Amino acid sequence: MVIKIEMREKMKSCILLAAFSTFSIFSSQSLAECKGSQNMPGEQISLPFKKNEKSLSPEDAKRLKDWADSMNGKYPIQQWLSIGAYAQPNEYMPDTLSISRGVSIAKLALDDGLVKAPIEIKSHVGSIGNPGSYDDESRSVTLQLSPGCPDNCCDGK
Repeated sequence: MVIKIEMREKMKSCILLAAFSTFSIFSSQSLAECKGSQNMPGEQISLPFKKNEKSLSPEDAKRLKDWADSMNGKYPIQQWLSIGAYAQPNEYMPDTLSISRGVSIAKLALDDGLVKAPIEIKSHVGSIGNPGSYDDESRSVTLQLSPGCPDNCCDGK
């Protein structure tokens, strides 16, 4: 009985040693290929809105759909989707409007298949005294998709 217990312990030790050695070999290969956590640069699309509107034009809805299809084709792994929604300070209820624009685009993006990554929505309203708050970009939504890589390691390809 003592011999059986000793044999079991030796077998356990051999199995653990083999598993550890295999893990070490594969881990060192992964570390050699990847020099730290890195992902590919994000891709963006900016979608304009008419004054006081929270819905996209049909043409821009198509642009979003085409962009979503392209992103899903190029990047099977996606880290996150950031949505920045903007309103001009002289639009009707600009805080609510910028949030509504962001939520509207998030829904469209999900419907268009951008479902692989968490979504972050930020709303912005320009400053009344800032002339830059009244340009067309101040009535828009910008989406930025951050692609991911297997094991959070890309070489930029």
